[in-house]
Parts: sequence; structure tokens; C-alpha cells
Amino acid sequence: MRNPIETASRSNLRLAFFILVTALLSACTGSGGKVSELSSVDCQANVSSIAAIQGTGKSSALQGERHTVRGIVTHIDTASGLYLEQIMADMDPHSSDAVFVISSELPEAVKVGDLLQLSGVVTELDAKNGKGGMTSLAQVTIDGFCGHHQPLPAHAIQLPLSNDERESLEAMRLEITQDLTVTDVYQLYKRRQLNASAFGRLVIPTEISEPGEQARKLSGQNRQRQIVIQLPLDPLNQGISVKTETKRVGDQIFTLSGVLGQTQGRYLLTSTEPIQFSLYQDQALPGKTSRLRVMGFNLLNYFNGDGKQGGFPTERGAASHTDFIQQRARLVNAIKLSGADIVAVEEMENDGYGPDSAIADLTGALNAAFSGEHWQFSRPISERLGDDVISVGILYQSNRVKTVGPAVSSNAEAFSKLSRRPLAQRFLDLESGGEFLLAINHFKSKGSCPKVVAGSSNPNANNKDGQGCWNQARVEAADAVADWLNSLRNISAVGDMLMLGDFNSYRQEDPIRRLKSRGWTEMVEAFKPSENSSYVYWGQSGTLDYAFASPELKDKVKMAWIWNINSPFSPDHPYSEGDYHRSSDHDPVIVEIDL
Repeated sequence: MRNPIETASRSNLRLAFFILVTALLSACTGSGGKVSELSSVDCQANVSSIAAIQGTGKSSALQGERHTVRGIVTHIDTASGLYLEQIMADMDPHSSDAVFVISSELPEAVKVGDLLQLSGVVTELDAKNGKGGMTSLAQVTIDGFCGHHQPLPAHAIQLPLSNDERESLEAMRLEITQDLTVTDVYQLYKRRQLNASAFGRLVIPTEISEPGEQARKLSGQNRQRQIVIQLPLDPLNQGISVKTETKRVGDQIFTLSGVLGQTQGRYLLTSTEPIQFSLYQDQALPGKTSRLRVMGFNLLNYFNGDGKQGGFPTERGAASHTDFIQQRARLVNAIKLSGADIVAVEEMENDGYGPDSAIADLTGALNAAFSGEHWQFSRPISERLGDDVISVGILYQSNRVKTVGPAVSSNAEAFSKLSRRPLAQRFLDLESGGEFLLAINHFKSKGSCPKVVAGSSNPNANNKDGQGCWNQARVEAADAVADWLNSLRNISAVGDMLMLGDFNSYRQEDPIRRLKSRGWTEMVEAFKPSENSSYVYWGQSGTLDYAFASPELKDKVKMAWIWNINSPFSPDHPYSEGDYHRSSDHDPVIVEIDL
């Protein structure tokens, strides 16, 4: 390592240039202070320890005080400042050895590896609503350089990490020495952020554990296993080049280093080196056979406006006709590639069955893509299916199956306000001559929780067991649909029944267990008892979409799987002609039946 005093004397030209620049600038730093002119700097003088400024608590005890520090520049944020880490660690594992320096001018005058001496006022950046901020130095004045091209500190860590452990690493340059898995890309395009976790993908607790204490424990473990990664907006000093369109849930990360920032109690690692990814491969579809292939698909609000290219933005769907055309193209591409003979859908605009309706629009688009008029849709006797703005629907290829009678629905109380009305259609398989009944459902979601008056209780409120709100409503819907299908069995004498849908419940939650207790077998789980998921929520994967078979049909189901073409991708995944990825936020469920 160079002698710091000698290095400082060799940098006179650079210091002179910096003095000239700062003398011409009257603008303030990002926190309001001015960068003073440089004078000779004593690099051997005693300065405050950065670790002492950080302290061992959530916030610095020295807020409002001005302190002089000396440290190595480990990362530069061109918009807001830089990260400064002291050369020698203080050996106290409870305090960080680095600090963020707020300045809009310093990033132009320094480089990563500079040994810098400066002073500033201790503050907590982005502290809000009682949540800790990032301990920082504001109103900065720079004394000078004490060296250049210094080796960067690198603190090796491994996940899991508690919040307290992350606080003790705040602003430090870290190296994660274990393989990670990408678990969330929701903010990849908007904020250039992704989440990664140790020990594989994160799973929704109630996907693998019964609701209650164990689910709460798993939730806490999931938080400690993951880390948010900030991809830099520019390659300043690091030479980072990231092709974001290739990143998806399931990708593996083999190398990761960066500085740990914090905003409003949320820690994120800003990557400072190129990230080495091993890309997740698309799930291959089994080849098409003579078996009947049925798919359940949540369409993510398929609204076609007024059916005449107007009426946008729609109530729950596309914001413009252009957006709708792209949405429809992705869906049609996915359905065509799937090889499905029947597609049962949720979140179809509930605007009837006329020529301008949403279901007629999708049917027409499928016929255009398949170059024929074989696609048709089932319709009940009523003009609309309930009063909700969205509904379920069934589309089918008439050269493969034939409907037997009209589609039917249930007016049970469980479907009157919360869960959507189900739809059932009896089909004749033209290949085998066998018949079966298909039902499609969409249970109440976990969102928009009911208000609970103080001192009272509500069975649909969130009781913190991992099942979220409206669990009781979903249990009632499960009982109601099981009763309804039993009555249809008695009326039609058809015991072969397949029930698809978005049940808005993970595998170990009450509604799914209730359906199983009523004699229904979840077929994806039967064929693939692990590694199933159709949805990603806050970086955790789980199943909301299912295929249940009646006892009579169970052995005639020859294959069942979730086709992971949507949930692993960002909602802003760019579209190219022929693409089918992110055609929805849910992954479709596919079942093959031999009647």
C-alpha cells in the first residue's frame, strides 16, 4: 500500500483541479451544505471512527453533530453521493464500519478506491414513520485525498440475516459467498431491482405448512433468507452491463457483491460487480396425444372496451386499445402453444355473450389464429353470469368436443357477493365417445379486507395465521361448489367431473383442505407432489390455481401440471411478436384426460 502522505502529495494536480471546480460552483450538496475549498490535509490526524458514528442501534446517537472521518470510497451514486468505509474494521460486530455521504458534487470529483478525508453532519437518510433510515453525513466539506487506488474492503457474509445483523452491515461493501436464487422480478424494469434468496426459491408458508404458528415462523425465516438487489442505473466505475430481459424467478446467481443501503427500514444491496447468472430454462410442454387436453387460465382482466376499439381505459383491464391488442396476442399465442382442446378462464369481462363481448372477442381471435371456425364458447341461459365486473368462462374446439346441453351456474349465497358464480359445462369427447363435466371457479381474493369494529370480531378478517382476509368466505364457497357439483352428478348421472379455477388459497389453507375432505383429488399435486407454484407474491411462490378431479375421474387423468410461463416474469416483460410469456400474472394449469 502506498504511503498516504506521499500519495496525497502526488495528487496536487488533481486537488488543484478540484479546488478550481468547487470554487466555481455555488450550488449546495444534496443536503444543502457547500463543498469548501481544499487546503493541505493532515492524513495522520485523529478523526472520528465511522463505526462510532454508526453506533449499535437502529439510528446514530450522534445525529446533528459534525464529525471528520477518513475512509475508502467503495461505491459512487452519481445522483446522491458515495459510500465511505474505514480502512480498519473496529472489530465490533454490532456496528457498521461504513457510512453514506450525501453530496451531488463529490461523485464528479472522486473515484472508487480513493482514500478520502471529509467532515459532515450526522443524519438519518430516508427515516420515516418510525422506521430507521441510513446513517449518513450531510452538509459535507472535503479535507482532501489521502491516497488513491486503495484495495477495497470486502466483508464476506451469508444469508440468512436478521434485520439487526443487516443494520450492523449498513453501507459496508459485502460479498455473499453462497449461491442464490432469484425469487422476485416485479420491480426489475421500474426500479431495476430483484430479490434473491439462499437455499432455493422462497415458498409461501401456507403452501407447505398448515396455517398458524408454523406458518408465521416460516414467514420470518423467508424474510431473513432473502435480499433485495439494486442494479445500478449506470456503469460508473463498475463496468456493469445487465440484460434485464433475461432475468426471471428461478435464475441462479453465483457471484454477488455490493454495498448495503437502507431506506425506511428496507435494506438493499447495490451491486458493484458484474453478476453471474445461470438462466432458468423454459418448461417444455409434453407432446400432444389423442388425450383430451384441458387448461385452466386466469386471464388477468380481459376487457375489450366497447368491442369497437373504443372504451379504453377499461374498468379493470387494458389502459388503451394498443395495450389490449398486445394482451390478446400473448394470450392467443399461449393458448395455441398449449395444445388445449378446452380452456376454462377467470377474469373475463362480464359483459354478456353478444358479438362485442369480451368472450366473443377472444373466441374470434382464436379462430383467426387457428385458421378455422372451430373455437366456440359455452353460454348459460342468463344474459350475464352474476353481477361482478369479471366472470368465468369456457371456450372449446368444436371439432374435438361437443357440448351436451347448456352451461349451468349456481346462485348459492356464497357466490352472490364475494366469490364469482361458477360455470359448468357437460362435454362429449368426439375421440373416445366419453362424457365428463367441467366446472370453472374463482373464489374471493385475499385483498380489500373487511373493516372490523373495535371490540368485535369478523371471521373474514385477517387473523394473522397466514391465510389472509376472506378465508371464511372461501371455505363457504368450497362447500357450496362441492354441494352444487354433487347435485349435478345426481341430475346428469355423470360422475366424471373436473373442477378448475383460481381458488385464491394456497395448498395447506382451509378451502383446499375442505375440498379434499369432500372427496376431490388435486391432480397437479398427485403427479408432482413438490415444486408446484402458479403465482409469485412479494418474492414468495405458491399455488392459487388448481385442477380437482372427482373420484370417478381421478384415474382417467393421465397427466397434470402447472405451466410456468407467467409468474416467473416481470409484469413489464417486453413483448415481441409470437411471445406468450407474462400473458397473465397466474400460470395456467393443464390436465390430460383419457375418457
